[in-house]
Amino acid sequence: MSRKRQVTAEEEPRDSERQAADLAAFRRMLQISSGTFSLSFAVCDDRKLRDSLVERFSAEVPGIAIIRLPAGVDGIYTTTAAQIGSHTPAAIFVLDIEASVPFGSASQPALRTLNGSRELWEAFRCPVVFWLADYAITLLHRHAPDFWRYRSHQFEFIPDPISLTNLKTESFSGFPMVDSMPYEEKAFRITELERRLREAGDPPPADLLPHVLTWIYELAYLYRHASRFAEAEPILRQALAWTESRYGSGHPQTASALGNLAQLLQDTNRLAEAEPLMRRALSIDEASHGQDHPNVAIRLNNLAVLLQDTNRLAEAEPLMRRALGIDEASYGPDHP
Repeated sequence: MSRKRQVTAEEEPRDSERQAADLAAFRRMLQISSGTFSLSFAVCDDRKLRDSLVERFSAEVPGIAIIRLPAGVDGIYTTTAAQIGSHTPAAIFVLDIEASVPFGSASQPALRTLNGSRELWEAFRCPVVFWLADYAITLLHRHAPDFWRYRSHQFEFIPDPISLTNLKTESFSGFPMVDSMPYEEKAFRITELERRLREAGDPPPADLLPHVLTWIYELAYLYRHASRFAEAEPILRQALAWTESRYGSGHPQTASALGNLAQLLQDTNRLAEAEPLMRRALSIDEASHGQDHPNVAIRLNNLAVLLQDTNRLAEAEPLMRRALGIDEASYGPDHP
């Protein structure tokens, strides 16, 4: 059975009526399955909420074994069995399977091995609960169908609506930081950003729009990492529509929206569509910042790369030389 959960991530003296009913369903599962094997999946895309609930149930039911899987584990059962040993816990909570289930990979050795180990789990005479993100359960259903069919219950825990106002103080760490994130962190971040955009509204309030644009660009970048180009394009086009409507067609925010959309079109080999957007972004930044601004160098280089991709080398070279000159003047000849 599948249930939607609305549970707060913070401990409160009393739960709401809905929350109390939802938590009670999970507790009943633990009680009914006590002393016998059952398999459940608890879907949660918010790690703070997940950890809060795991801590809460562990306090209520002594003897729950918490298995935190290390990254890159192929043998999930053998890792769990080694940590459990010969004793029988009240229940087993398996966490962090995402670290072994890359969301952008077609090959899932951990899940294939898990599928083959399905009957071995019955040796645990207690409820076994896998806490995992939504994308991971989708992959599990696809790559471990026999194990999936062993389940008795499926729960979905959803955090309370977030306060977008509090997120205005958040600073974007930059795309290099996004590149360095482990793949499971990218998946959690995608879910978080999708929630933010849903709650921001269409269109978002004027004071929130600059932050929404930053979230859109980061989300689109993550989508591109996962080859989810079809999902990236509509949000980038929405960003362009919002910037043109709110700031005007000649504003630097519009140039950023044009540049991000052009990069996606270039990634999907739609170069003829990308070029006029890049040229327009370049013109906006030249008019807004001046001919020798570092932002202009970025636009020049991006356009030059596109021209290089279309074998128009004679057009690309002067743009690259001009970008080099701007950067040397801005940062010095020895700057990275």
